[in-house]
Amino acid sequence: MGGDGGSIPRRIELVRQKQKAERLDGSLKTVTEWFYCALSKKPLETPVVSCILGKLYNKEAILEYVLDPTSYGDADKICPHIKSLKDVTTLKLTPNPTLEGSLASNIAQADRNLPSSFVCPVTMKEMNGKHKFCYLLTCGCVLSEQALKEVPTSNCLVCNQEYSSEDVIVLNPKGEDLERQNLLLETRKKIKKEKKKDKKKRDTTAESSKHDTKKVKKVKINATSAPSFAPPVMSEASAILEKYAAPKVQLSDNVQSIFAKDEEKNKTKVNNMFFHGTYTRYAA
Repeated sequence: MGGDGGSIPRRIELVRQKQKAERLDGSLKTVTEWFYCALSKKPLETPVVSCILGKLYNKEAILEYVLDPTSYGDADKICPHIKSLKDVTTLKLTPNPTLEGSLASNIAQADRNLPSSFVCPVTMKEMNGKHKFCYLLTCGCVLSEQALKEVPTSNCLVCNQEYSSEDVIVLNPKGEDLERQNLLLETRKKIKKEKKKDKKKRDTTAESSKHDTKKVKKVKINATSAPSFAPPVMSEASAILEKYAAPKVQLSDNVQSIFAKDEEKNKTKVNNMFFHGTYTRYAA
C-alpha cells in the first residue's frame, strides 16, 4: 500500500471520517404514512381509525393491541397513548371513484405514484400525502384543508354536525400542527387524571359514610323508666270492654280439684274417684 511505487493511497483511506447519516427517501415515507397502518404495517383497509396525533391505523390492529398489548413489539413507541377504543376516532372516508382494483394490489406493484383509495368529498383531491387532510373529532369526517378554508363554517360540510376549531385534527401532522396536537394530547391526559382523582374521592367519602352509619350505637330504653304515652282513647276502649265482658264463672271446690295439680289434689278435702279426670255440671 504505497512505498513500492505500485499504488498511491488516498486521504479517505488513511483518515477515518464521520459517516453521514442516511437520508430517508421522502416519497417512501409519505407512502408508508398514508397507505399503511402505523401499527401493523399492513395496507390501510376500512374501517380506518386515527388518534389525536393524526396517525392512521387499521381498526382491526387497534383491537388486537387493546386486547393484547404485547401483540406488537414496537407499540410502546408508536402509540403508547392508546389504551382503549375511546382514544381513537373511526374515520368516515370517501372512496376514490377512479381507483381500479384494491389498494393492496396497487401497493404490491411498488409504484410510488399510485392513486389513493380515498379522496376529499368536496375538492375530490386524493389523500396521498401531497395535500393536507384533516378529520373532525365530533363526527370523524375526513376533508382536505383547502375545503375547510374555502368554505368557512362551523358545521361539517358532509354531515352538517357542529364543530369548533379545536375539533380539527390534521392527519400525519408536521411542524406547528404536530406541536398543537401534542398539547391537545397532554391536556386530555390531565383531564383524565383529574377525573380519576375525583372518582376516588367520591368512593372514599361514600365508604367513610357507610362506616359512620355502622358505628352509631342503638339506644336501649327500659320499659320501667320509659314514660307511658297511652292516649285517652285506649283507656276508654278498655273500660268499655270490661263493662260488656262476660262474667267470670266461679267453679266449686270439686270441679277445681279435677283440674288441679297432683300436689293440690292431695291437699283438697274432696277426693272422690267419680270426679277424677271428668267434668259434669252436677259436680257442684
